[in-house]
Amino acid sequence: MIHCSKIGRLAMAVSMAAFAALVPVSAPASEHGAAPKQAAEAPAHGSGHGSGHGAAHAAASDVQRIDVLDLGEFKIRNTLTAHHQTVDIRFALHLILSSTTTPADFERLLTWQNRFRDQAIVAVRSADPADFADPQLKRLRRLILLRVCRLPAPAKIIGVYLTDFAVDKVE
Repeated sequence: MIHCSKIGRLAMAVSMAAFAALVPVSAPASEHGAAPKQAAEAPAHGSGHGSGHGAAHAAASDVQRIDVLDLGEFKIRNTLTAHHQTVDIRFALHLILSSTTTPADFERLLTWQNRFRDQAIVAVRSADPADFADPQLKRLRRLILLRVCRLPAPAKIIGVYLTDFAVDKVE
C-alpha cells in the first residue's frame, strides 16, 4: 500500500512515465477477442503493406485504460485578493493510478470523480500565484495530490498529470 507521503516523492517520475503511456497501444488479438466485423472486412490497399492497420486500430480503441482516470477540463475564475487581480485558469487533469488497480477498483474510483474534481478546484484556488509560474507546476500538482488523497476513496492514486495549463488575467 502506498501512502500519500510517499506519493509526493514519486509523483514526478511516475506521472511523466505513466502519462507517456496514454497513447493507445495494440494488444494481441487473443486478449481482445476477434476483430470487429467492419475492420476484418475492410479491403487491404496495396500489396500487403496496408493490411491489418484497421483491425489493429479498432482493437486498440476497444481497450479501456484503468491506469489513468481522466477528470476532464477545468475552467476556473479565481480572484487573488492580495494582488487585486482576477485570473482565468484552464487545464486538463488526469489521475495516475497504481499498476495494481483492478477494473472493479477503477469503477469505484469513477464514482468519486466529482469529489476528485472538487478537491482539485479547492487546491488550485488555494495555491499561491507563484505556483502557477513554475514550468513543471510541482507545488500545484502536489497540492492537488494531497487534497485528493484526503478523501476516503480507494488508495490507488499515485500521481497527478496536468495538461494544457494556462493562466490569463481578466481585465
